[in-house]
Parts: sequence; structure tokens; C-alpha cells
Amino acid sequence: MRKMLQIRLRRWVGVLALAVGVAIGATGIASAAVPDPDGTIHGCVSRGNGGLRVIDPSNGASCTTQETPLNFGQHGPAGPQGPAGLPGDTGAQGPQGPAGPAGTAGVSGYEIVRTAGTSSTADLQVQVATCPAGKNVVSGGGFPVFDTGISGIVDRVAIHASVPLSLFRSNDTWDVQAVETTPDNFTTWHLVVWAVCATVA
Repeated sequence: MRKMLQIRLRRWVGVLALAVGVAIGATGIASAAVPDPDGTIHGCVSRGNGGLRVIDPSNGASCTTQETPLNFGQHGPAGPQGPAGLPGDTGAQGPQGPAGPAGTAGVSGYEIVRTAGTSSTADLQVQVATCPAGKNVVSGGGFPVFDTGISGIVDRVAIHASVPLSLFRSNDTWDVQAVETTPDNFTTWHLVVWAVCATVA
């Protein structure tokens, strides 16, 4: 008896699914509550003859004591995710973009100008190196050279200024100033100075 009921249930489920689809399409307003918003269809199966009827619980309908409730979905469960598709073809290369604006001119005409001061016994000496016309000084430096009259302990000379200077034009010269830390009147020395010059836009 139970096996016959199961066979009838399967047959009624198939017929009911088709009937519900037709009913929903033909009478959209009348069957708006069947199925439920989540797709559930509520039914009752007669325990006597296996007959199946659809009910709408939102209107207060329910199965009788002689019926078995049967709920099923309008849509089946989602299947497993399929394999990833093959990558698509590479698109055609786009047109070349417009040329960007020209950059500012950089530094060119690198040159080092080197000068040497006159040897003397002066305690303070100043020496400069000037760049050619059209070039600016970008760096520089200097050092003392001892010539004659050096005592047993070599006199110490300190560089207390080594800076760019605007002599004839803006930033065209490197200036070095040095002083004896132990002054005397017999040691002769001079300064050697260099200027790193370049054409700067």
C-alpha cells in the first residue's frame, strides 16, 4: 500500500508542477500566493486515494486529518559550479597615444675650472675660480699648499668658507677662504680652488 502511495505521489508531483506553471502564467493575479515568494508549493496528499491538492496557507488553508502535507520547491537546488571557460582572444592593439610635452632642458657642458693663488705669508687667503660665460657653478672646493719656510710642526690652515659666489654673473664663481690656525710671518702658502661648471637651463 505504501509503495503504491509513493508511485502516485511521484505521478502527482509531475502533473502538479506542470499544472502550477500553467496556472501561474494564465492566472497571475488569482494565484499570486502560489508558490510562496521563496518558491515553495504547499500540497496535501490524500491518505485514501493518493490524490494531491495545492493549498495556500496565506489564506488559512491547511491539510485535513486524512491528508499528508507535502511541500516542494518550484525550482530545484542549484547544481555544482561548472569548470572555468577558456580565456578569450587577445584584443587588437589600440592606437598610439599623443606625444607628451617636451621636458625641461637638463645640465650640459660639464667643465672643471682650476686656479691657484699667489704664495704668501698672509694669515688669511682668499681664492676664487670663475666659470666661462654662459655657465654656472654647480659645485667646487679648495685646499692649501705649503711652499717655503715650513716650521718643524707644519702650520695648520683651516678652510672657513667654501661657497658659490656671484662675481660677474649669477652663481658663476666658487669662493674659498682659509686662515692659519697658528699664525707666523715666515711660512709661505697658497690656495688651490676648483669650480665645477655647467650650462643650466
